[in-house]
Amino acid sequence: MPVVAPGSLVLLIGGKTTFCQQLIVDGRLPPNAAISPDLLRAQVFDSIEEGREKGRIERLTLELVELRLQYGKTVVPDDHNLLPERRKAFHLLAERWKRPTTAVVFDTLLDELLHRGLHGGLGLPGPVIHRPLRPPVRRRARPDRHRRQAGGDRR
Repeated sequence: MPVVAPGSLVLLIGGKTTFCQQLIVDGRLPPNAAISPDLLRAQVFDSIEEGREKGRIERLTLELVELRLQYGKTVVPDDHNLLPERRKAFHLLAERWKRPTTAVVFDTLLDELLHRGLHGGLGLPGPVIHRPLRPPVRRRARPDRHRRQAGGDRR
């Protein structure tokens, strides 16, 4: 892993807790850098599998990440961060507080992601996990398509 500047946002994409804990043990991350939605769920519901209050747990995670960034503390949202919109929310917080961002992308096997997503508390259905792996599809509008929609078929 590259050297992380103090006060950075570190995004782990496709992997999480074990790697994050090892970085802390190795002294490469501060002991309190990790903000874990799983731990927050466990603190509230005594289980990381609990699905209630998902939105509140996500907002609390964002709020805690922002507080660490605001005060110049390195922070790692200890989550899979597979959804682009989730990564963007964290990145916008880092930009707001003018903090650098480091992304670590794990080459995790698709079967493992699907298992974690469906059975490991990740709460992501298979199509969401597949989405980042698919190249974008570009479609061209047919010129006659707009004419038909506007005034019907004129052939």
